[in-house]
Amino acid sequence: MEDSSGTATFRTAPLLWTTSGEVLENGIILDLVAADRDALQILSWDKSGKSSIAPVFDAGGGKLYGPPHVEPSVREAIMFPKGVAEYGTVPELFMKLSGLCREHVGLPEDAAAFATCWILSTWIPELLLIPFSLCICAGSTRQVYKWFRLLRSLCRRSLLVAELSRRLPLFLNPTLIINDPTLSISTCTFWRSANCHGVYVAGPGGTLSSLCCPKAIALQPGDFPQVWGEEAMVIMLPDSESPPLRQAALMSIADELQPQLEMFRLRRLSGMDQFVSPTHPLSRFELARNLGPCIPEDPGIVRVLTPLLESHEQNIAAQRSCDPEVAILEAIWTPSHEREEMAVGEIAKRANAILRSRGVTHEYSVREIGWKLRALSMHTTSNGRHKVLRFSVAVRTRLHDYVRKPGPQLPFREDCADCQALQATDKKPDK
Repeated sequence: MEDSSGTATFRTAPLLWTTSGEVLENGIILDLVAADRDALQILSWDKSGKSSIAPVFDAGGGKLYGPPHVEPSVREAIMFPKGVAEYGTVPELFMKLSGLCREHVGLPEDAAAFATCWILSTWIPELLLIPFSLCICAGSTRQVYKWFRLLRSLCRRSLLVAELSRRLPLFLNPTLIINDPTLSISTCTFWRSANCHGVYVAGPGGTLSSLCCPKAIALQPGDFPQVWGEEAMVIMLPDSESPPLRQAALMSIADELQPQLEMFRLRRLSGMDQFVSPTHPLSRFELARNLGPCIPEDPGIVRVLTPLLESHEQNIAAQRSCDPEVAILEAIWTPSHEREEMAVGEIAKRANAILRSRGVTHEYSVREIGWKLRALSMHTTSNGRHKVLRFSVAVRTRLHDYVRKPGPQLPFREDCADCQALQATDKKPDK
C-alpha cells in the first residue's frame, strides 16, 4: 500500500509465539490457565500483583504469546488452574495441604508434611536443579489410586498415566503420576539421567526433547526407590479405612487450591518469597536445601520435618556406604598416607571385605576395581610385577576432593597437609 506521499509502507503481522509458561525479560510471568472449559488461555502477572487472563498476551514489539495446541484428550486429562487467588501465608497454605493428606489418605503428620514439600515443588520445578521424584510404597492398589487421585487435584498439571513414555505431552511440563508395572531398572535409570534442566534426548525428525519433570511413582513389590536417585523422596501409605473422595469433592479441592498454588508459584518465580538457606533451621540437610522454596521457616513445620529429614539423610549415607567406589576410597585412604603405591589386587581384597561387612554379596574382580578406579580418575600402572595405584600428589589431592563431597567419613591425619586443609571446610574427616 502507499501513503499520501506516494511512499510504499507495509504492515508486518505480529509474531505469535506459543508458550507453556515462562518469565519474560521484563519480569512478567506467563502461565496457562483454564479460564473456560474448552480452551486454555494466557495468564500474565507482574511483581506489582497486576494480572490478566486473555487468549493471547501482547508483549509489545509486534510479539504475541498464545497457548499451544492441546488435543482434547490431553486437555481433559490434565488439570489447569482457573486463575489465581490469595492463600494467606505460606505456612497456612502448607498446613492446608498437609491436612488434606492426613484427612483423606491417613498419612501421619511427618509423612504428610514431607508429601506437602513435594506437592509444592511440582509448582516451581524451574527453581530446582533436579525436579524431585516421589516414590510411593503401599500395600494395596486401592490405596495407591486414592492417593494418586488426591495428588491430581493438588499438583501442577498432573497427568495420571499407566505407562511412562516419551510420547506423553511433555511440552506442557506436566507432573507425571505413574503406575507402570513394566518399568525396568534400565528404564528408571534412563529417565533419572534425563531429569535435569538443560539435558535433552533425541526426538523425532532431528529434534531434541526434554524429559525433565516432577514424578510420583508407585513402586511395585521388590522395587527399590534408589533407582530414582538419592534425591527421590519416599512415602509409605498406611492402610486407611477412609472412603475414597468422590469426583465432585476432588474437583472442589482443585477449584479452591489450584488458583492459590498458582499464586504461590508466581510469587516464588518472581523472587518475592525467597528461601535463605544459611539461616533456615533445616539448612543443614541437603534435601531441605534443595527443597528450600517449599519449606516455610515455621517452628511447627520445622519440628515435624526434622526427624524425617534426619532419617532420609541416614538412609542415603547407608546407600552410599554400599557403593563400591566409596569402599575403594575407604580401602585406599590409610595406605595413601603411608605408602607410595598399592596393588590393585589388594585394593580389591580390602574393598570387597568392606562391602561384605555391609551386606553386599557381589564380589568385585580386580579388573572391575581397576575400571572403577579409572572412573574415579585414578589411573593404574604396572610396577613390573603388578598393576598398582601410585599415590602421586594428583591422586592424593583427588582423594581428598572426594572427601569434601557427601561421602565416606574417613579418619583425619595430623601429618597430612590435605587433611589440614579439609579442617577449614564443612566436610572434616573424623578424628
